[in-house]
Amino acid sequence: INWLSGEEGGISIRPKSLRESIAPITRDSFLIILVSSFLIPELILIFGLIVWWRRKTVTA
Repeated sequence: INWLSGEEGGISIRPKSLRESIAPITRDSFLIILVSSFLIPELILIFGLIVWWRRKTVTA
């Protein structure tokens, strides 16, 4: 809109400077990530394989 009115010094938004930020991970949060990412899916997979194997052997 500023260019329509001929004003060059209007409101401007400056870009934020990029900084690398690293979030610290505590032992408790690491364990939560580990359990939710690896252990629970593996337990579900193992349970599914057991159910599949039992159904396969019963119907055969």
